[in-house]
Amino acid sequence: MSDANRSNIDFHAKDKRIVVVGASGRALAASCLRARRPVSVIDLFADIDTIEICQRSNRYLSPDHAANFVEGCETMAQIVARVAALLEDAAFQMRYGDPLFLVAGGLENWLRQFRHRHAMRAGLNTRAYAETGSFRAVERFCRVHGICFPNSSTRRHATNHWGQTIVKTDFSSGGSGVGPARVNDPLETGQYFQQYVHGQPISGCYVGVAGGAANAQMSVDLVGICQPVPSHPKTGQGNPTEQLAFRYSGSVGPIATDRLPIAVVKEFRRAGQLAAEYFHLTGVFGIDFILQRDCLWLLEINPRVTASVEVLEDAAQFSIPGFSVAQLHLNALQGNIGRLPFNESQEDTARTIGGNVDRWFAKQIVYRRSDAATEVLQITQPHLDALAKLYPNRSKAQSTTHFPATTTISDIPRCKTDICAGQPILTVHVSGHSQTDVGLALESAVKQIGEVFAEPLSS
Repeated sequence: MSDANRSNIDFHAKDKRIVVVGASGRALAASCLRARRPVSVIDLFADIDTIEICQRSNRYLSPDHAANFVEGCETMAQIVARVAALLEDAAFQMRYGDPLFLVAGGLENWLRQFRHRHAMRAGLNTRAYAETGSFRAVERFCRVHGICFPNSSTRRHATNHWGQTIVKTDFSSGGSGVGPARVNDPLETGQYFQQYVHGQPISGCYVGVAGGAANAQMSVDLVGICQPVPSHPKTGQGNPTEQLAFRYSGSVGPIATDRLPIAVVKEFRRAGQLAAEYFHLTGVFGIDFILQRDCLWLLEINPRVTASVEVLEDAAQFSIPGFSVAQLHLNALQGNIGRLPFNESQEDTARTIGGNVDRWFAKQIVYRRSDAATEVLQITQPHLDALAKLYPNRSKAQSTTHFPATTTISDIPRCKTDICAGQPILTVHVSGHSQTDVGLALESAVKQIGEVFAEPLSS
């Protein structure tokens, strides 16, 4: 085990207070609640159900501990500054103890601002974020191990040879900084051109545990497989030449491994194992691919719990009530997960969550259209009342041990929140017996929610 990994694992004591930080902390906070862990959140929204989750987790605090908190920041830079301030705040340490920070999405480009001593105290593997956030490092990894990776370059003329080309940005997340490339457009700092690979976007969720001795091989399991919900930024017709078509809009899954060619499943596992060893990834992490016939093209490596993992956690509740991805992540960081509860068989078809669940789950982020008639939509109490009537079990915060059969919503904005054109409003969660079922349920929900706000919305 490297010194970096050892210090990272030693940091994660069982009794530390968890603070989720990122663009949206609701999903990870809910997972912490499933694990019966007290949790606080610092994110961009401080949504209604995020506050409810943290309040409910107060029951797991020790008698002498202060209550959990939720803080909303206006920018990612403010979140980073707030984390650094908490690590320097002696009064905070006295009240809350030395916290354990779990990273949600959106912080990739900001973790480089952490001082080394802050990163160590917060348990953040900033080296992994720096390396996996660089396309050159990921390209080098793929080349060394014979993994398919799209042609990429910072040279403008390279776009002439690849057919359709996109422009991407290092250290971006959620599809931000990705759009169609025009040959004559100059690249900005951190940008690069990449070949657009046609196929089915698909992602793997993994959990890695460092070996117990120096140079020992890491233990890596494939937790499950999902695919993204197509992004329909304007009219409901996704177009890969539109910039908003690349943004993250949600996930559907789990995809059972017996639905995929054996060679593809083996490549899923091989890529996860090699990535964990190469980039020193411990805990839960994700890899995004494009499935092109029987070939997997690796696109990105996310050294954190990804947004799609929530779909797998929902699915797991049917066979493993109370299963928590956050607890799985924390156990792995401590170097001990044992045998995963859904890995009862050595057969590939039964060694992921998808092998045990004959049901589909999906989450979809509902956005205001980028061409909305008004620049700002202000959330009012009548809006919230209408949503509560439409979805009596309005929030997943009310059901943490079993995914409800009916459609639910989450990431519910507070009253008087201003939602600008193109920004997310809330998230819809559905389940069904087929992909068609969940697709129709999502479509219906987006239409109903649009009626609440008196404007058409987009995924």
